[in-house]
Amino acid sequence: MGVRYNTLQTTDIWSVYANSRMPWGENMSLNPRLRVDYRDNANGTTQWNLSPGLRLQYQTRRHLLYTETGMIYCRTEYPALDSRELKTYFAYMGYRLSY
Repeated sequence: MGVRYNTLQTTDIWSVYANSRMPWGENMSLNPRLRVDYRDNANGTTQWNLSPGLRLQYQTRRHLLYTETGMIYCRTEYPALDSRELKTYFAYMGYRLSY
């Protein structure tokens, strides 16, 4: 778990995140994740980002194979206009060999 604060030239960002690993069988694990960001932009807009994800991992001594799925939901508030929402879904796989 963690909290992060970034101050940049055009935005301030607050982030809260949680990450867990749960063993599943001898070489497998589930890794649920959640991150929430709040952006306060210099142009008067604000933005909320919600990013849940789930990783399935298979690991032997030198080999690691994983797949992850999740979503990024963004909502931007414009003071004088309608709000804008964006949803992005993702899935990917990876492999790592340790020497």
